[in-house]
Amino acid sequence: MLKTFAMLLTIVALEGYAQPVSGASTAFCDGTLTDQRVAGISLGNCDLNSLSDVDYGKITHICGQPNSVDEDTNKAVCHVRGAGIPKKGFPGIVVLKHVYSVGKTLPQNDCE
Repeated sequence: MLKTFAMLLTIVALEGYAQPVSGASTAFCDGTLTDQRVAGISLGNCDLNSLSDVDYGKITHICGQPNSVDEDTNKAVCHVRGAGIPKKGFPGIVVLKHVYSVGKTLPQNDCE
């Protein structure tokens, strides 16, 4: 009985170590890919500046190049799922660290 109890405590204690070290959780980013010059690249409420070149390439391959602040050429709405952490001092903003999947939706033409 004591041996079983000790084994159970060990499993429970080790389970805490299985959590990601960075504390990242799944984040969903939806919006138009934008290059804000000073602030960097963003997608909806997500900051993409911390992504690796490979992960950023996954996004631009599907969604295209980002719009700058004063242009509106890329009208695709991108949907990215990845690992992110809250940005300190900026409530509601998520810093994306890794990309799991990317998709896009083309805007509907209102004239039809």
